[in-house]
Amino acid sequence: MKRVAAVLLFAVLFTAGCGVPIDNQARAVNRATTTTSTTSTTPDSPSTFVSVFFVDEKGKETQPGGLVPHLVAVADEPTVREALTVLFTTEVPPQLKTKIPKGTQVISVDASGSQVAVDITSEINDVKGDSQKAAYAQMVFTVLAFDEFSSVRFLIEGNPVEAPTDGPNRERVTALDYQPPLNPG
Repeated sequence: MKRVAAVLLFAVLFTAGCGVPIDNQARAVNRATTTTSTTSTTPDSPSTFVSVFFVDEKGKETQPGGLVPHLVAVADEPTVREALTVLFTTEVPPQLKTKIPKGTQVISVDASGSQVAVDITSEINDVKGDSQKAAYAQMVFTVLAFDEFSSVRFLIEGNPVEAPTDGPNRERVTALDYQPPLNPG
């Protein structure tokens, strides 16, 4: 989680420094005084990011198939539901993959204390084995990127399910239920 926070801080600080310098008087603008940033200060521009997790199948030589965070700009304060929707619908970055089947959607998200219950559609069952375990890990770590949460429960169309982990399937999943490479920790 500290690594995700550091990446978010870097992204915010990096984008905050973009723009044309402000002077007290007019001066000619040339290549030395401009930047190539497209950051805007309009109300409709993205103001924050969500961290969603994809699979890096090439990964490190010793641990291919690991999860990596990917920051996506959002217009409002991010919610778990929004982060999962972004995970399910955003274009997958080059050289990364998703194991979440197309068409999977968020039905509801219910937070209670440090636990989140995520109800999703049955398309998640279109993958099996290691691909299904990686799909659940993508969702788990996307939820756990929100520091206030430490566990996730899953439902498929209202019915509780046990999520695949590196150990036995579990009703309640935490980061400790996955080992590297599926734990980006």
